[in-house]
Amino acid sequence: MEKNQTIKMYKDENNLNLEKIVTDYTPYLYTITYNICNNKLSNEDMEEIIYETFYALWKNSEKIHEDKPLSPYLSGILKNIIRKKFRENKVVYNLELNDEKITTDMDFTLEIEEKEINSIIFRELQNLSEKDRKIFKLFYYYNKTSKEIAKMLETNDLIIRSRLHRIRKKLSKRLEENGYGK
Repeated sequence: MEKNQTIKMYKDENNLNLEKIVTDYTPYLYTITYNICNNKLSNEDMEEIIYETFYALWKNSEKIHEDKPLSPYLSGILKNIIRKKFRENKVVYNLELNDEKITTDMDFTLEIEEKEINSIIFRELQNLSEKDRKIFKLFYYYNKTSKEIAKMLETNDLIIRSRLHRIRKKLSKRLEENGYGK
């Protein structure tokens, strides 16, 4: 598996060749799952998460951009499913911004890019207010919902969602200014 393969490479006459994707990307997704879960889930749960990822890809295949690389798309789906699974099981985990610690078949220029992106995000987080940093950490690192955060901080859920939206917008803007993103 090459990390920069596009979705178009896996299409046969406008149909997604899911069998080939599963063959090529299962080890990649397993490594990410294993690194994030740190033995907090059984092997069966991790396999289920990986197959849910492939199912979500297949289900949304009409909506995805064919020219985009497949690996970030799959890892994004995977992380969301893991987050959901942990919420269901009330597991606390630390989703590092650079959690794709994969050394096999890695394109090192992409690894350098990821580190630069993480550095930009880290610097931007330091510029946020203490309250916004706390909200960000609770949501992304401790997997709390906006309602749970609102309750903890004794505020309204809408305020938390609004702050998270603004934080994401700031991060996205900063990444775009540095050549990453749209």
